[in-house]
Parts: sequence; structure tokens; C-alpha cells
Amino acid sequence: MATHDIKHAAPIFINTRPDERAGALSDYLTARGIEVVALPMLALTPCTIGRDEHGYMQAWLAGAYDALVVISPTAAEYGLAALKILPPAQHRRTVIAVGGRTLMVLKQDPLLTASKLITPAVSSNEGLIAMPELAGLQAGARVLIWRGHGGRRLLSDDLQARGIQVDSIAWYARTLPTEAFAQYRAWCIAHNSRAQETGMTYKPWVLISSGAAFTHWAQVVREPLNDFRYLVLGVRLQALLQAQQLSCVLIHELTPQHIYQTLQSAGR
Repeated sequence: MATHDIKHAAPIFINTRPDERAGALSDYLTARGIEVVALPMLALTPCTIGRDEHGYMQAWLAGAYDALVVISPTAAEYGLAALKILPPAQHRRTVIAVGGRTLMVLKQDPLLTASKLITPAVSSNEGLIAMPELAGLQAGARVLIWRGHGGRRLLSDDLQARGIQVDSIAWYARTLPTEAFAQYRAWCIAHNSRAQETGMTYKPWVLISSGAAFTHWAQVVREPLNDFRYLVLGVRLQALLQAQQLSCVLIHELTPQHIYQTLQSAGR
């Protein structure tokens, strides 16, 4: 992407969220005068679980875990689908949804009517770690996590460092969409053409919500990553980008309202 003296006007926001999760944010920002470019850096594909994972599910139903942590709506959907083919459980269970959309999926399923459904005050690894239901667990406790492949390592590492047994089920993989390269090239051509016509280039904002999204973004861009400014979810990602001397602003959750407010505070 061509770089010139930056003259800030209408902000450009690149939404790298998967198609299934991008719509509400894109619509919210567009309605408030922000130009949104949809460039998904993750595609969600289901994983086949094995004997161990089936055992975790049966152990959870039997009350062997102190808490179940569900880290996305997709994990909730796949996990609940698997529960439908297992014997029901009657006892009350603690189920922690990482955010509001995940909580909505869980609340709609009658299989969890006997469960205590809660969310952290801040929808992030740090918010989960700070929850009394997790922070108060002692060594020897057990936690089950429903997640995507490779997700929520910070949470797992924190719990395991405190002597808590963590078992995880990866319900889906997060892969790089094959069309991402062509989509990015097409956007670059249009963006650079407009920049030449107007004499202005804006440093777009890029949403980075996971380590996998950033890895894929770097593979697709293949040019100086500092041609962009980044909104990053959580301090771990912030440290990763700062180590590469990239301009980034920390966000604590992925709600459209929080992202919009952060963009406003950061300036256009």
C-alpha cells in the first residue's frame, strides 16, 4: 500500500472478523460514518473430536468439573449439538460464556436450564481470569474449555500455573480464507487509486482479535505492517504488536459500542 503524509479524514476500518461474526460490528460502524472494509482473516471449520473429548463431555455431565468456559458462539453451538446425543444431567453446573453473544446461544438451549450461566465483566482472557468463579478455584480443581483450535492459551496457562486441571475441546479450526489474498489485493488497488486522485492516504485501522488473525494478516499483507494502525484485543496481543513497533490501541472487548468509542478516543 502506498504511503504518503497522513491526512486524517473519514476513518477506514478493516474488519478481519470471520463472516459469521462481522456483521453487527460492520453495520454499527457504517451507520456512524466509518468506512468499513470486510477482509476476514479467519474461516471457521468444524473439527472432529476424539475419544478423549467425548470423555470430557461425559465427565462434565457427571459433575466432574468445577466450571465450563465457552469462548465463542461457534463453540457454544457445536458443543450444544454434541450434548444432544449424550445422556442428560440434572445437577446444577457453572457455565461461563466469554461474552454476550455466546451467552445468548447458551441461554436458548433447554439442555442448560439447570446451569448457572454467567459472563465476565470484560469479554477477554483477562476478564475471564479475574472472575471470582475462576480466580477462587484452588489447586486440584477442574475446568473444561470449549474453544476453537489454539484459542485461549492465556486462560489455560494461568489456570494450569495455579495447579488447576484444564481440559479443552477444540470444536472448530480457524483457517485463513483462500480468497483473502485476492480480496486484499482488490482493496489495495481501489484504495491506492483513490489516494492518488485525492492526494490523501489514510492509515486504516485494522481489528486484530486473536494471534491467529494477526498471523494470517501478516501473511496476506506482505508489506510493511506499519502502514496500518491496529485495534488489538487484550494485553498479550498488544505486547506482540508493540514488540514489532506497530502502532496499536488496546481494546477490552469486541462489542460494536466499545470499538466505536475506542476509535473516537484514538482520533481519526
